[in-house]
Formats: sequence, structure tokens, C-alpha cells
Amino acid sequence: MFEARRLKIAVFMGFLCGVACFFMGKYLYGLPLGASNLGFILLNRAMIGFAVGISNITTLTWSRHGALMGAVVGAIFAYADAMLGFSWVVIVSILCINPIFGIIIEFGTTVLFGAPIKKT
Repeated sequence: MFEARRLKIAVFMGFLCGVACFFMGKYLYGLPLGASNLGFILLNRAMIGFAVGISNITTLTWSRHGALMGAVVGAIFAYADAMLGFSWVVIVSILCINPIFGIIIEFGTTVLFGAPIKKT
């Protein structure tokens, strides 16, 4: 069973990662990102946070758990982008960056906020 505090923290961390990702892409790298891109990025990172928060895989370290959850959710969003006709560069970028965001979200949840997965 998942813990509500861990889930809230993980989704919040995902939201923060989404905001950071959008602003870095738009203002640091000069990508032409609009409101729909912001929504898609926020949804993607919040879903990684949700997957991190609700998952109860206790056999992995926190870093591997975050990378796994980021990869799984990232694969779903990369598939959606492929169906929407995005370029292969965007799809490969999503597949590569989402495990990193998963690790960041899991680090914030487990280490910074002290909400590790409870062993049952």
C-alpha cells in the first residue's frame, strides 16, 4: 500500500521538475515552447511523480527505482509524441531525459523530504 505523504511529495517534486524543464528549455535553450508544451511537460513530470509515489517496489535502490519509473512513464509519453508526429529527436530526448527526472524526483522524495518506500 502506498503512503499518502510520499505520493503528495513525489507529485509536487514532479511538478517542480516540469516547471524547471519548461523554463530551462524556453529561456536557457531558446526553444519555441508554448502553453500546450507547458501542459504536456507538467503532465509528464507529474505522472513520473505519481508513478514514483504510488510504486511499492522495495527491491530496488531509490536511484534505480526513480530511473525505472521515469523510463516507464517516459516510454508512454514518447509513444504519444510519436503518434502526434513529433520528430525522432524529440522522442529520443524524452526517452533519455525522463529516467534522469525520475531519479531527481525520487531523490527529492526519499532523501530530501525523508519519505522512502515503506517496507511491508
